[in-house]
Amino acid sequence: MKEIEKNRELESQNTANVAPAANVLVTSISFPQSTYMIEKGGTLTLNPMIVPPRATNKSVRYQSSDSRVALVNMTTGVVTARDYGEAIITAYAQDGSGVRGECTIVVPSIELRVHNSNVSGVTINKTPSESGASAGIISNNTTVYLIDEKSQNVKWYHIYGMSSSGTYINGWCLGDYLQKKITMYGVKYQGGIIVRESPSLNSVRKDSYMPGSWIIPLEEVLGSDNQHYYKIRWFDSSVGTYMNCYVTAEDKDECYVDKSVWQPLIAYDVSDNAVDMLKVLESYSPTALRYGNETLYTIGYGHVIDDGGQTVNIGGVNYTTLTKELATTLLWEDLRNKFIPKFNSFLTSNRIALTQNQYDACILDCYQKGENIWINQVRDISHFIMSNEGFDNYSEVVSSFLDGVEFGEDNYNRRMKEADLFCYCNYWKVVYLSE
Repeated sequence: MKEIEKNRELESQNTANVAPAANVLVTSISFPQSTYMIEKGGTLTLNPMIVPPRATNKSVRYQSSDSRVALVNMTTGVVTARDYGEAIITAYAQDGSGVRGECTIVVPSIELRVHNSNVSGVTINKTPSESGASAGIISNNTTVYLIDEKSQNVKWYHIYGMSSSGTYINGWCLGDYLQKKITMYGVKYQGGIIVRESPSLNSVRKDSYMPGSWIIPLEEVLGSDNQHYYKIRWFDSSVGTYMNCYVTAEDKDECYVDKSVWQPLIAYDVSDNAVDMLKVLESYSPTALRYGNETLYTIGYGHVIDDGGQTVNIGGVNYTTLTKELATTLLWEDLRNKFIPKFNSFLTSNRIALTQNQYDACILDCYQKGENIWINQVRDISHFIMSNEGFDNYSEVVSSFLDGVEFGEDNYNRRMKEADLFCYCNYWKVVYLSE
């Protein structure tokens, strides 16, 4: 028995003397391919290679350079191709090493085919310039894809295709060179459609288009005559150039295009319930005050006095003291002039549709964090909304709303109420005994 106890004591001493495992940092992140092509509407799951394999923390966070073209889930690496063009996806190591890796996502708009008989194939450059370095040669009789075009005195076309070595090349070629050596395929529209220079029935008609030209759908817009129009880019094969124009809602149905690209034009606005909830969360102050180390004063329901003073102008009249009615008027002015336009622009440019309670929750969140979170996208909430997925996952919603919260029970509780509104349509308010 004594021998057993002695052995246990020795084992305990040996365990205590074992040094803790060293924290192995990531040294590089790379992808199996430098460029991936995804058809519009398709998805791709990225699987980066982490070096060294024994790194302690291999988790990464993803970000897209252009979410209008390619959305990426910040945690799973699932990329969704949303529009034609090119975007760079960056994977950031989460172990504090500062290491990152990137790959390019290409979403082609029109399919082309190399048809020249020369053995040399089609030479393309890395940049739209004759003096730029060569990106390689695309093989004969292969399919290539048109991504974009750019004018720099002459027309250049951004294309993506396979080389003789079996790898894909991403680069630029001259317009006349492309016209001589590549045949175009893709979407077409019928003749008889009126295309206009601007979204208005009174707009000048563009008569130079050719039936059967290739078109790229862009966006739905509201015209000056309050009618819905659709902006398109069409390729005029007679002159070898693109032109922007507009068609009516009726004419766009005659276009041979994927109908899913036309997103409804939603006129978002904050609800009265959300404003009532915001007033309770902000609380009412009849005079200007400052919190903590803040340099600017606030008044009413959280209105920030940008000029550093303690007076606000409402309807041409200066006030140093506000009634609740005036404070409500000022709150609506802030929402209409700053927060709603910037959030609506963010939703439109990223083609995102929200329910009313989801929209309201985001407005409440940015009212405290600042309307520019939708422009500089420094908060998780902007990336989460841009991902356009996980809206029914409560834990992801809570995590996104809590990002950027300063420590404090009040701020934490506020973010949780906004998350509850987003997920469960719970418009929180204080119920007074007199009610």
